[in-house]
Amino acid sequence: MDIFILGAGKPRNFNRPAAFRKIKFNTNALEWQIHTFKNAFSSASIKFLGGYKIEEIKESFPTINTIKIKNWKKQSILNTFLNAPLRNKPTIICYGDTIFQTETIQKIKKSNFDLVVCIDSFWKNRYPQRPQKDIKEAEVISSNISNLYQNTEFAGLLYFNAKLASYIKKKTKYITGKSLLDLIKFIKKDKFNIKFYDLKGKWAEFNYAQDVARFILGSKAETLDRLKIFKEDFKLAEQYYFTVRDWKKSPKKILSKIVQKFNSKKIIIRSSSFSEDSWVKSNAGVFNSYGNIDVSNIKEVIN
Repeated sequence: MDIFILGAGKPRNFNRPAAFRKIKFNTNALEWQIHTFKNAFSSASIKFLGGYKIEEIKESFPTINTIKIKNWKKQSILNTFLNAPLRNKPTIICYGDTIFQTETIQKIKKSNFDLVVCIDSFWKNRYPQRPQKDIKEAEVISSNISNLYQNTEFAGLLYFNAKLASYIKKKTKYITGKSLLDLIKFIKKDKFNIKFYDLKGKWAEFNYAQDVARFILGSKAETLDRLKIFKEDFKLAEQYYFTVRDWKKSPKKILSKIVQKFNSKKIIIRSSSFSEDSWVKSNAGVFNSYGNIDVSNIKEVIN
């Protein structure tokens, strides 16, 4: 898998590359992206296409390759992409100031489509009281392009299969415009098989802190899983989580994974519901938790 992170331009209201935008005191956007991609792939080539203060990227992230975009000050994000050394390989493209869940990356890499365009139908209300200024500046994909029932926001994440990556490499000089939306239109015109994948709010960009906070705080299990990137700051117990739907569909498979993961240990089984804590209310204590369960006692685990 080839992964290209686009971050050539100078961000608004920030005097460092967008990749350095903080999630917390000592963790930034690019660290989160690298962590996500490494969780999703056993091996991947990660390249950062930059311009503005790219030397800082090189110094801070020596394990990834950096490519400096010529004349980046006068060029567009599409030009940055067109400088990517595409190969005949599956490829992921993302912006330098957006973050995603590992499960999103894992889902799109399994796609049978030539192109997967990640969109957001929850965009106008993705986080509480999203400012009108931020909404107006969003990259909107019209329903005419996506063939969906409504306009959506482009989430800054694309997946190409090997065939499409090779095709774009050959057609680079014919692709015009300024944004990745122009690239999507070009690809659609040539009748490739396209999937518009709705993230339904499960991503964030670094325009407002509320967006990032809302992204990290999912269900309790999801929040703990996402906080693994901060493992040097505190200890997190091992966990395994699944949905009620998963349990009804494959209880034996889930039991097997629980036994394998927590071999001969005592476990706690507890809730992780979206109807628990939210921005507007707390349902703490409403759901039951069960502790001191012997993982080898399958009947007790099932109960």
